[in-house]
Amino acid sequence: MTTASKDFYKALGATVRRERRSRGISQETVAELLGVTLQQIQKYEAGSNRYPLEGLIRVAELFGIDVAVFFNDLKPASEMTAEDEVAAELFLVSRYFRLLSAPQRKAQVYYLKMLTALQGQVAA
Repeated sequence: MTTASKDFYKALGATVRRERRSRGISQETVAELLGVTLQQIQKYEAGSNRYPLEGLIRVAELFGIDVAVFFNDLKPASEMTAEDEVAAELFLVSRYFRLLSAPQRKAQVYYLKMLTALQGQVAA
């Protein structure tokens, strides 16, 4: 595998992992769906093994998304900037918040505001 293809599969695996985590789906569930071991899913997500196209299609169906989502804005891990990482983290947080009820969201926002205020006091 060339360096470019290694980077591609690492980025693809990271994208699949991000989508899986944002939906609260375990690696075990994905492994069972695809009829592979947990270790194989870990290798797919790490990019050390190639994710088969049929597997990506089945995973996309499990996630309730179009398979193209896995390839949107795909960047090799070596090209990820700190800004990209923050954007990915914010994406995960926004997906998490969508799973919460309105009162749960309010409580989480309140908690985050309190943490931010405490951090400001510690830094001062």
